[in-house]
Amino acid sequence: MSSVNLRHSARAIVLDEDDRILLCRFAIPEPAGTVVWAAPGGGIERGETPLAALRRELHEEIGLVVATDPPHV
Repeated sequence: MSSVNLRHSARAIVLDEDDRILLCRFAIPEPAGTVVWAAPGGGIERGETPLAALRRELHEEIGLVVATDPPHV
């Protein structure tokens, strides 16, 4: 039986001007060839707040800079 590593993450629902939702395509190594679609975001690093992690991940993954505090509606 394989063990599962769990960690906290932060993700965002990103909409464009036509209210379409952005999803990112990720390849997962196990089982081989597995592909998943997910909202942009990622893991929260030690000592990082969820908001700081989300800002970092949005910039890393899609180049989006979030300069103000939520909510963003």
